[in-house]
Amino acid sequence: MSECTLDDCFNLTQDKFCTHHLLSLENLKTGFLKWKKAYGRSISQKKYLTQLIDTENMSSGLYIQEVAAYLLKNKIELNA
Repeated sequence: MSECTLDDCFNLTQDKFCTHHLLSLENLKTGFLKWKKAYGRSISQKKYLTQLIDTENMSSGLYIQEVAAYLLKNKIELNA
């Protein structure tokens, strides 16, 4: 077992992310599909993730914000 990939997360995992961050990743994928449908597919992944980690928009949970920031920083696609 190893620690979660995300900084400051010391939860153990057999995968890249701990269960909390893995669930957040799945929720981000599902949410992105819904946002694309609502915006007529015109929203980019970068804009979607940026909206979720915007400090003025504190409606997203901490794990969601951490995963979104990780995806942006590492230029990882959601493949949703």
